[in-house]
Amino acid sequence: MKAYQTGRGSLILRAVIEEEEGKRGTQLVVKQLPYMVNKSELIIRIADLVKEKVVEGISNIRDESDKKGMRLVFELKKGEIPSVTLNQLYKYTSLQTTVSILMLALLDNKPTIFTLRRMLDEFLVHRRTIIYKRTEYDLSKARAREHILAGLLIALDNIDPIIELIKKSQSAEEAIVKLNEKYMLSEAQAKAILEMRLQRLTGLEQAKIQEEMKEVKSLISQLQIILDDATALDKEIVRELQNIKNEYADVRRTRIEGPINILSDLDLVPEEDVVVTLTRKGYIKRVTLKTYEVQHRGGKGKMGMTSLDDSDDIVQDLFVTTTHGDLLFFSNFGRVYCMKVYEIPEGSRIAKGRALVNLLPLQDGEYIVKLLDSANIADKYIIMVTKDGSVKRTLGQSFIKIRCTGIRALGLNDGDQLVFCAVCADADSVVIATKLGQGIRFQAPEVRSMGRQAAGVRGIRLRKGDEVVGMEVISDDRDLLFATARGYGKRTKIEDFRVAHRGGVGVRTIPTGDRNGDVIGLVKVGENSEILLIDKTGKIIRISPKEVRTMGRQAQGVRLIRLDSDQELSSVVAFEVNFEEAISSQGGDSAGDFESGDVQE
Repeated sequence: MKAYQTGRGSLILRAVIEEEEGKRGTQLVVKQLPYMVNKSELIIRIADLVKEKVVEGISNIRDESDKKGMRLVFELKKGEIPSVTLNQLYKYTSLQTTVSILMLALLDNKPTIFTLRRMLDEFLVHRRTIIYKRTEYDLSKARAREHILAGLLIALDNIDPIIELIKKSQSAEEAIVKLNEKYMLSEAQAKAILEMRLQRLTGLEQAKIQEEMKEVKSLISQLQIILDDATALDKEIVRELQNIKNEYADVRRTRIEGPINILSDLDLVPEEDVVVTLTRKGYIKRVTLKTYEVQHRGGKGKMGMTSLDDSDDIVQDLFVTTTHGDLLFFSNFGRVYCMKVYEIPEGSRIAKGRALVNLLPLQDGEYIVKLLDSANIADKYIIMVTKDGSVKRTLGQSFIKIRCTGIRALGLNDGDQLVFCAVCADADSVVIATKLGQGIRFQAPEVRSMGRQAAGVRGIRLRKGDEVVGMEVISDDRDLLFATARGYGKRTKIEDFRVAHRGGVGVRTIPTGDRNGDVIGLVKVGENSEILLIDKTGKIIRISPKEVRTMGRQAQGVRLIRLDSDQELSSVVAFEVNFEEAISSQGGDSAGDFESGDVQE
C-alpha cells in the first residue's frame, strides 16, 4: 500500500453487500456500512438516484434491520446485472468511501511523516529505551530492598543485644548511631530496625523475611541480565507485546481484501452486443443487436434509420461489437481516432444518430471510412487500402492507446483517400474488390510492414473509372459474398480466386450492369454467419447466407433484398452467431430475436 511505503495514501472502505435470490428476483442485501455512514441518509440518497434515473436497476428499497443486525435490501429489476448496479451504488453513494492516511508523529520534538518500516523501527527504539530505564529503576528499588532486608536479618540474628541497646539509648538518633558503631548498620537499616513491629520476631515472620531476601536477589539477577544483554532486552519486549495481545486481542470486525480498482465509467455499463451504425456524412449510433430479428432472403426488411433530409447521405458501415469494446475510427484523410463503444450515443432502431463531428476532432472534409475493434490487434497487423488501389500494412501495436486527438495511420498521395482497412496476420491472404466487378487475391506478406507515415504500395491496378469498394482478409475457408447496388449478390468459394501477386488487374468477381448495378462490397460468410444489408434510406434486413447458394465467378447472382426502383444498397456486413445457443434461448425458433450468442465481425 502506498501509505505504508510513503506515509501518505488512502484507504477504500466498502459496505458488506451480499447477492441473494428473493421472491421477486435478485436482490442486493447490505449487512454492514462503512464507518460514519448514516443509514437513513444513505436510503434517501439512493432513492433520489433511482428517481433521477442515475441508477436504473433498482425496483424497490426495504430496510429490514432489527436487533439481530443491519439488513438493507435493494430489489433489482428483471434482467438487470447485479454487478453493474452494485458498481453504480459504489460510485454514486457512500456505500464506498475513502479514508485518508497521514502517518505524522513527533520525533525528537519535530513533526515527521513515517513510512511503516521507519515507524516500526522507531517504535522498537522507543520500547528499548523505556524498558531499559524501567529496568534500571526496578533494579535500584530491588537493591534498596535487599539492603533493608540484610539489616533486618542482622537484627533477627542479634535480637536480644539489639533490644537492650535500644532500651538504653536516650533517643532514636542515639540508637541509630550505636547500631552503626556496633553492627555496621546504615542509617536506613537502623531506621528499619527501629520501625520493625514486634510480630516480625516470630519464627514465621523471620522465615518470610528470608524468603523475600531470596526473591529479591533472584529479581536483581534477572534485571541485571536485561541491562547487560541486548538479546534479553528484545525478548522482554516480545514477552510484553505477547501479553498485551493475549489480554486485549479480539476478532477483527472488518474484512481486509485485495486492492480495489478505481471505478471507471466502463464498470457502470452492462456488457451487451450492439450494432454501431455509421452514415457517409458522419452520423453514428448504437443499437442492441437483438433489435433486429432474423428474417428470410427476399423480404422487405426492417427500418434501421429514418430517411435523411440529405438524399446523398447513406448508411455506409455497420459494426457488431460489445459496449465494453474500443473502436478505432479510420478516416479518409488517413488518420485514426479511438472511442469506447459505450461513449457512442444510444439510439432507437429508426433514429438517425449523433454527428461524429460532435464526438471526434474531425477536420473540414474529413469523414470516417471504417471502424475496427482494437482488441487483440497488438500482435497483428492493420492492412489498409486506398481508393486508387494502394495498400499498406502496419503493426497493430502502433494503434494501441492512441491520443484523443488522433494519429496518422498512413500517408496519402494527392487526390487519394483511405477507403477500407482490416486486421490481418502473416499467414493471411487479402482480397480486394472494385466497383466494376474486378478482384485480386494476394498473400499479406507481399505488402511489407511499414511505419505509420508511409504511403503504401500498389495493391490492384485499376481501369479507367474504377475504384476500390471493399477488402477482406482471408484466414480460413469461408466463402465470399459479393453484393451489388440493385440488391443482388452471390456466394463464391474462396478457392475460385487464385492467389496472385499484388499489383495486377485481378479477375471477375460478379458481373455488373443494369440488372445488378455496381459492386458495393464483399464479406466473408460461413456456416454460422449472418448478413446485414442496408439500403440508402437506412432500411436493414438480416438474412442467413445459407439461403444464398454457392456460384461460380461468372454467375449473375440472386436477389438478396427487394428494393424499390429508386433505391440502392449502400452497405453489407457479416458476423458470426452461435446458432445452437441462440435457438435454445428462443425455444427452437431461429426467426425470433437473438437474446444470446457470440458475435464477431
